[in-house]
Amino acid sequence: SLFKKSGSEVSFSSKANEGICQLLQYIDYCSANQAFIRDHFKLSEFREPRGFLVIGREAELEDEQLKELRSAWNRISGGRLMIRSYDALLRSNSSSWASVEHDWQNDG
Repeated sequence: SLFKKSGSEVSFSSKANEGICQLLQYIDYCSANQAFIRDHFKLSEFREPRGFLVIGREAELEDEQLKELRSAWNRISGGRLMIRSYDALLRSNSSSWASVEHDWQNDG
């Protein structure tokens, strides 16, 4: 779950906190080591990466307050660290997977 609720209080779940902190550390490491990453991996345009946390299911966001909190996080972070549900990930890749499956079936 992305959030935990205690009465009217809402906060990120411990797993969400872990994921956000892990992404912040990754982004900070990449920022501090940009030159090495660009040179070593031949990524001449590399700067700071963006974080993308996949956590929870959309059913959790049926609560309008939770949906608004996630949207506020995505807006405030300016797209630098986005939070998406597992369902959204599956939906965004469904057309890609359908294309791959179609190619496999036609190659056989």
